[in-house]
Amino acid sequence: MIRFTEVDMGAFLEISTSIPCILNCFYCPQNVLKESYRSTIKELSYDNFILAIDKIPQKSVVTWSAFNEPFQNNDTIDMILYAYKKGHCVQVNTTLVGLTLEKYRRIKDLPFGHFGIHLPDTEGKTVIPLTDQYLELLEYIVDDPPQGVNFSYHEGKAHSAISHLVKDSHKLIIHNRCGLLKEGRRDDHPNVVKCGQQFLFTNVDGGCVLLPNGDCVTCCQSFNMKEYLGNLFVQSWDEIKEKIKLTDMCRLCRYAIEDGKKK
Repeated sequence: MIRFTEVDMGAFLEISTSIPCILNCFYCPQNVLKESYRSTIKELSYDNFILAIDKIPQKSVVTWSAFNEPFQNNDTIDMILYAYKKGHCVQVNTTLVGLTLEKYRRIKDLPFGHFGIHLPDTEGKTVIPLTDQYLELLEYIVDDPPQGVNFSYHEGKAHSAISHLVKDSHKLIIHNRCGLLKEGRRDDHPNVVKCGQQFLFTNVDGGCVLLPNGDCVTCCQSFNMKEYLGNLFVQSWDEIKEKIKLTDMCRLCRYAIEDGKKK
């Protein structure tokens, strides 16, 4: 099993495989992302992924999530397998859109540190087409789940089309993405001392989000691209991590830790 503690974990790299996301979920400010990400490179290629992943420290945590549905990129399965073979802990957050039964079987036996599955809800906050293929895949995953599986939904309840399949799921709080959304929970922590997520200061090797063109931004709240750190395709990881710091955005983040306690 490949799982690391904060003591022995290398870096934390979250991958955004494509921009923009093919979905339009309520809690993701995709319009902000579309306006801010000006690069013509919209898809992370497998070769460029290898270029980046070979630069991060050993025993890092690599997560597919960030600003889009990971499996909308056809190379994501191969990326996951490559990162695992390199000795990294692999994690995924997904709606399952773009994932097929055949692809799932290629990765289902990996020792994922986390495999988060966002479910459709009764309020339509998570946009997932309820196709026969989706329902078949979800049922298969429930019957033969990956290590670290976690089911969640936003608002209301889990959709009636899948509630009979998934018996154990939990509700997530919709927050305003550090002020980028008009709705959702608002957070304000004027005396932030630490990031409560894995991105910042969990260890000396830091963490960030990798975009399809190699650019790196502070974390999964950086939809406006203002927290730019550099480009991992042309720079070293040491050069990227030198720029990692708490920003004004962190004060508005749900994961902020103030006075030693997560708010």
